[in-house]
Amino acid sequence: MARVYWFRRDRRVSDNLALNEAIQAAKADGDAQIAATFMLDLDEFNRMSLLRKHSLNASLDALGAKLERKLTIRHQPAAAGLIEVAQAAGAKFVHATRAFDTEGIAEQNAAGLALRDAGIQLVLADSYYSVRPGSVLKGDGTPFRVY
Repeated sequence: MARVYWFRRDRRVSDNLALNEAIQAAKADGDAQIAATFMLDLDEFNRMSLLRKHSLNASLDALGAKLERKLTIRHQPAAAGLIEVAQAAGAKFVHATRAFDTEGIAEQNAAGLALRDAGIQLVLADSYYSVRPGSVLKGDGTPFRVY
């Protein structure tokens, strides 16, 4: 069975723990197929500055090149697009990097609920930050509050 990997803010291929986890899970399934995707909400894209649009386009072009042009880019909100990509791939799992920002959490929650209703599981791992929030602790074991 194929698995879907949902690229979000973290568009790295190397050193991407969530992507590596998806690949290992696909291998364990006996299929080893990953359907790589990026969801681009056009309403959100149209609100971006020209510089940000250019940067995103360049980033997606570079990612597509690294994936030998096997990156599916859907121009729709994540929840609906992920269901379509997963169903087309015959996937029961969508993997992604966990978000810790308010917008990202809302997006992953909406996508997770929609996927669940379609019988597909969202698997979140790691973080798109260099260090996962909450993982650096003070000597007494509590998180830092002021930096």
